[in-house]
Amino acid sequence: VDLVRYATFAEFEAAIGDRRLWCVENPTDVPYTRADFRHDDVLLFGSESKGLPADVTARFAGRRIGIPMPTGNVRSLNLA
Repeated sequence: VDLVRYATFAEFEAAIGDRRLWCVENPTDVPYTRADFRHDDVLLFGSESKGLPADVTARFAGRRIGIPMPTGNVRSLNLA
C-alpha cells in the first residue's frame, strides 16, 4: 500500500479521477458485504473520533457502507 496525503478533498478527488468512492462508516444500514465493488474502487475512511465530514457523506450517500460490529461491544476498528 502506498500512502499518499492530500491537502484538500478536492485534490484527493482530482487524483482518483472517475473511480468510484465508497464511504466506510459505522453505523450504516449497508454492510460492506452487500456492496458491488469494482477492481478500481476507492475506500474512504474517516477519523476514529469524528468519522467522515457530513458534506462528504451527503454527496456519496448512495455509497455508504459499514463494517458490522455484531457483538455491540466494539466501538471502532484500528486501520493500522
